This record gives sequence, structure tokens and C-alpha cells, in this order.
Amino acid sequence: MNKKIELNAATRLSYVIEAMATLQGKRTGLGNILVWISKRNPRHGNRVKVSNIRDTYSPDDNFSIDLDGVIQEGHSKVSTDELERIRNWIKLNKPVIERFWSDDQYLDDEMKKDLKKLAKK
Repeated sequence: MNKKIELNAATRLSYVIEAMATLQGKRTGLGNILVWISKRNPRHGNRVKVSNIRDTYSPDDNFSIDLDGVIQEGHSKVSTDELERIRNWIKLNKPVIERFWSDDQYLDDEMKKDLKKLAKK
């Protein structure tokens, strides 16, 4: 029984990893803030996950923000200025994020080419 539970947990983790695209600051213009966007997921709406830990991801220290810029889950530890830049990046890339969410044929490589980098402050 435990093996089946472990396999199911591994399968779920694999789905989550495969369904999310990691976007580093050099691609987004957000410096050392990492963000993730995902394919359609029945557990939640379209959103951007943001790491509170610089240059890395922690499943225990992040927050989710919807495409209208409202924090939906977790607690933001980024500065007010950084949060505003994240919101601006989402606005700038909303069509790409929406297409990645809804179009199973729109793969990571193509999506990453279509993303716009936020200008430096």
C-alpha cells in the first residue's frame, strides 16, 4: 500500500514539475526573482508563482498572484517596488501567460521566445 501512495505522490509531483515553466530574472527583467507560470490546472486559476527566496524556489516560501495583480495564496516578502515590477511584468506578458495556460500545443520554448522582458528601472 505504501508503494502505491509513494508512486501517486511521485506522479503528482512529476505533473506539477512538467506543467510549470521556471522563468529566471535574466528572461523576465525581474533581477534575482524567480517566477513560474503553469499549464491549465483544475486545482487553481491562471496565476504566477513568485519565489520569496532569491534565485531559487522553495515550496514553502512563495506566493501566487493572479493576472490582475492580486495575491491569491501565500505571503509576499518582496519589497513594494519589486511587487509593482512583478505586476508590471504580468501586465506586459498577460497574453503569453494566458496562451501558455490554455493552449496545450504552446510549449515552453515557444512561450519563452514570446515573453517580453521588463525594462530596467
